[in-house]
Amino acid sequence: MINGKNVLLGISGSIAAYKTPYIVRELANYDCNVKVILTKDATNFVSELTLSVLSKNKVNIEMVTDGKSWNSHVKLAEWADVFLIAPASSKTLSNLVSGKCENLLIATFLSYNSFVFIAPAMDSEMNEHVTTRNNIKTLVSQGNFIIESEYGQLASGLSGFGRLSEPKKIIDYVIKTLSSDLPLSGTVSLVTAGPTRESIDSVRYLSNRSTGLMGLSIAKELARNGSKVYLILGPSSQIINYPNVNLISIESGYEMYKEALKIFNKADICIFSAAVSDYKISNKFSRKIKKSAFINLELEKNIDIAKELCKNKNENQLCVGFALEDSNNIVNARKKMKDKNFNFIVLNSLENKDSCFESFKNKITIIDQNNTISFDLKSKKSVAKDIVQHIIKTK
Repeated sequence: MINGKNVLLGISGSIAAYKTPYIVRELANYDCNVKVILTKDATNFVSELTLSVLSKNKVNIEMVTDGKSWNSHVKLAEWADVFLIAPASSKTLSNLVSGKCENLLIATFLSYNSFVFIAPAMDSEMNEHVTTRNNIKTLVSQGNFIIESEYGQLASGLSGFGRLSEPKKIIDYVIKTLSSDLPLSGTVSLVTAGPTRESIDSVRYLSNRSTGLMGLSIAKELARNGSKVYLILGPSSQIINYPNVNLISIESGYEMYKEALKIFNKADICIFSAAVSDYKISNKFSRKIKKSAFINLELEKNIDIAKELCKNKNENQLCVGFALEDSNNIVNARKKMKDKNFNFIVLNSLENKDSCFESFKNKITIIDQNNTISFDLKSKKSVAKDIVQHIIKTK
């Protein structure tokens, strides 16, 4: 699962940093491309030169080098398929939770949106302290993976839990987590997302205000839980580079339908979150319409992708739709769920301010055959977690 992947290794200030060259060597055995972020404190425990030679890349330490060049945390985050922080000191755990952005390692973590594995290392008393335990619980609740420390002799001369897990065990944990030990391992998911564009002429088109962010967030969360995802995305400024998410870019509603039709029968989970244009031009103009011209646009209904596909779903497929309503919300959503043969539907309401289109937040209600579950206003990343958890429970 990690063969040939881009792995970003973050090393914080712990005596256990002496093990990190062995971690780099283990990753090299899987032909991984490795880049290292070393905190300033960590330079006291492991050589920058050693890590550079083993990784075959320069080691990143400061945000700005020699007052001239900038180590871009954004570019490092975009480059990595997997982010491993080992060792993670008590201070680093605290900063990961609080978001205290005091070095390049924390800045990159805050810019990253894929798989993060964290291997703590510290003295046993610090490891067992309620603050450390709470920080670890928080990081797990946010979707990060913790590689727990082991029992053994510590730098203090005492023995106890807090010793960094051995390099091979760390890499084995990463491989196992990414390949099998996840709730949706072995499943295939289809996600439609974003708007569609229906051409009027060679320049103009009909569309809507969807950004595709909600669908992208769902695709990432499905992949994070082990599913192989096919994301069919309409025109969007959103960028996705995520393990196990296969991006298919389209323009029109019919193009989305053709691509979805290819995947639907092999998909275990189908999420129809795209805002497909309800109408298209009956006879689009082949050339740009002149401004002076008076025109009437004749519209016809676009294909209802979700309804067309789900009428033929098999008993093992789970299909999820979205409803955007501005009145009689629950009743209309339930009617749509039944009409389109969905297992459950996610209701968005135009009555909610600062949510839905062109927003980083959303406030949803999940409606299935037996329940109506309302959620608070959250980031779309958190909303995606709620939706995928409902899928896992339903499956």
